[in-house]
Order: sequence, then structure tokens, then C-alpha cells
Amino acid sequence: MIRYFPSDQISGHETSDLINDVLLSQQGETIAQALLAQGYAVQKLDDQFAWGVSQTNEEWWMLLTFIPRPVAQWRLLPAVQDRQQTKLYSIIEQAIGGKRPKPMR
Repeated sequence: MIRYFPSDQISGHETSDLINDVLLSQQGETIAQALLAQGYAVQKLDDQFAWGVSQTNEEWWMLLTFIPRPVAQWRLLPAVQDRQQTKLYSIIEQAIGGKRPKPMR
């Protein structure tokens, strides 16, 4: 599914301080562009690593966001196990590949 960031590289209270905000923002924009290319409507939420995702002619809406603790991963909310969410996670995984935020030094 979604790639996890190695928790052994980021510890406790340092997590939010160490995540590279620039790379997260770039990843989010890359994911948004990939979703747009697949026909989804994507809207960036102000001052957050979060995007609203929906599909034209469908009556559903999901929130794509980065959850720093305890899992450090991109997530779709609400979390449901259905065909649509599985497809979205596949697009997200393809968009970001193996790229991961690196701890700031």
C-alpha cells in the first residue's frame, strides 16, 4: 500500500521537527497531479498537508493527508477498505514511488 517512513530514523518528539516540509509539500503536489491526471477533483486545503479528493459525478469525498505520528504516512480519511480507496492508494504509491522525506539536519 503506502510506503512507511522508517520509524527508527525519526524518534519521539523530534518527528514533526525532523520531517522535511518542503519534500512533503512536493510529494503532496505530485500526488495531487497524479490524481488529477486520473480524472479526480483535487483541492488543496489551506495551511495543511491535506487535499480534498473526489470524483466528478460521484457522491463521495476523501481527505488525503500526511499523518506524522505514529505512522508517518500518507492516508485517506475516512479509512475504509473499498475498491475506490484501493485504487487511490495505488495512484498515490505510483506517484511517490520510493521518495521519502528526509530528516532535517
